[in-house]
Amino acid sequence: MLYSGKDLKTVLTQLIIWAAIDLIILAASIAFGFIISMDKGLVIGTIIMIAGLFLFIFVLGNFALPCFYYYRYLMDVFTGRYSKRAGNIAKISKKPLYKDNKNYYYEIDVDLGGGMCGMLLYDANIGKPDFNVGEHKSFVCYENFIVKVEE
Repeated sequence: MLYSGKDLKTVLTQLIIWAAIDLIILAASIAFGFIISMDKGLVIGTIIMIAGLFLFIFVLGNFALPCFYYYRYLMDVFTGRYSKRAGNIAKISKKPLYKDNKNYYYEIDVDLGGGMCGMLLYDANIGKPDFNVGEHKSFVCYENFIVKVEE
């Protein structure tokens, strides 16, 4: 299996940390902006609140949401139905690609026989797959995501 419970715990810990940081940024910018607006003026307080909101959205989009999407992906992998696919590897992408607007994957085209070809996705967070074109491999998959490689 490419994933373990330790991976899930690590991602959950990262998610909690980034969510806490993000909420602290939001609360601090609201509180600090309100205090400054009472003392220095409404315009300066509003500018501080808006800057804090932009920082909140930046951290949310670049750190918290990617952790959330990867955690949800791992939960789907652990609880999903698996299928087994075997065939010769026809092509492996050189660089990881951004798929489903969430995570990075290597695309692996597999000739399944009978004129059928399947595109499987190998998680780029694990590293680059060490397969060669033309090798016969057997994969355990959740949807088209590779969960386990069997010899």
